[in-house]
Formats: sequence, C-alpha cells, structure tokens
Amino acid sequence: MSSSKHELVEVLCSFSFDPIANPWDSTFFGEFYENIKELGFTEKQEQKGIQFKVEFNPITPESSKATSDELETRMLFRNSKSNSAIILAPHFVSFHKLAPYLNWEAFRDNEIIPGFRRYNKVGLGIKGLIQTQMLYLNKYDFEKGTALSDKFKFLPSIEKFGIGKEKSLQFQSKYEFEPNLLMQIRLNASIVNEDKKTVTLECSCLANNLDGKTDYLTLAELAHTKNNEVFNVITH
Repeated sequence: MSSSKHELVEVLCSFSFDPIANPWDSTFFGEFYENIKELGFTEKQEQKGIQFKVEFNPITPESSKATSDELETRMLFRNSKSNSAIILAPHFVSFHKLAPYLNWEAFRDNEIIPGFRRYNKVGLGIKGLIQTQMLYLNKYDFEKGTALSDKFKFLPSIEKFGIGKEKSLQFQSKYEFEPNLLMQIRLNASIVNEDKKTVTLECSCLANNLDGKTDYLTLAELAHTKNNEVFNVITH
C-alpha cells in the first residue's frame, strides 16, 4: 500500500474564528463569491443541514420525541478546472483539493493563500483566529481475505485467532502531541462485495491558536507538518 500524496482523495485546510471578533451577515456570501470568481471558483451551491435529536424516556417510551434544528447555512464554491473548492460559513472557511493532490506547497500557494487573501479582502478573518484543521482523506480497495490489521498496524484483528471473518470495521482515536496539537484518526471499512474490501481513512490535525497571536499560515504549517508525519507512519 502506497501513501503517495497524489493518491489522496481529498485534502482540506480549514480555519475557525472568534464570532465576537468577526461580525457576520449573509451578504458576505455574495461579496466573497465576487472576489473568488477571478480565481476560477465560478460554481456555487448553498448547503443547509439539519441536526436530528431524539429525546427518549425509558419510563414512558410513548412520550419520547424527535426534534430537529436547522444548522447554519454554508456556501460551497467550486473550481472545476483545478478540482478544488472553498466552503464559507459564519466564522469559518475551508479550502479543499480533490485528486490529484500534488503536494503541500502547491496546495498552500495555489489554493490557500490566494483564497485567504480574498477572505481578508471582504473583511473576514483579519483577527480572532481560533483553530486550524488539516485533513487527509484516502480510500483503498483490498482483495478478499486481506487482513486490515496487516495493512494498518494500529488496528486489532480477531481473524488471526481463527474465530470469525472481518465484515466491517469502525475505528477512531485521538492523540495529543502538544498543548495546541490534537490528532484524530478515523477508519471505516466495509465489504462491498465478496471480492473487495473498501476502506476510508481520515487523518486530521487540529492546531489551536493558544496565544491568539499566531498567523494563519504558521498555524496551518504546524497542522500540516504533524498531520503529514502521522499519515506517513500509519500508512507504512
């Protein structure tokens, strides 16, 4: 199994900001769009999410009820030519690069920096940076009979004891490396058919701006460096 960067399905780098330092209204969607069209982001799509909650009463199950809350509106902007995207939401912006992903330097210089400058141009993200996230998403297909614990050494496997066959797997773990760096690894595997296992691996690093003085690029570099290091370890 190779961990070559060009095999990554998606790479994203996101930035979250203090709402108090970054007043927001919906007109920013249009202003930002007008500023990034020159970068090739000519497609836009509004995204609205709904969060469902179930309040279960074990004493009187018939009184249990489900409620839903509408999440904040987000706007997705696409650049089909470069196979990249930007998501804008209140106090949040993220930059996405779909395959082929060349390297961090190209992603940083061609996607993040130009997009962030336009973000600043409309009056957003100038101050109050709270957190940066760097995420790698990859998918793998393995032949029938492949033990995933042989491919990903951090995974447990009961198959090696000769009891049962691996049909699906969900794994999630978190690690703190420094006071401001938190890693998360998530892996999901399922049997697509009798001959193939499909695995989705998500490796991400959160870098917190503890002193409130670190600039967005420095924080992004910290998140990328640690995320890249961990991803290379777990995929080898």
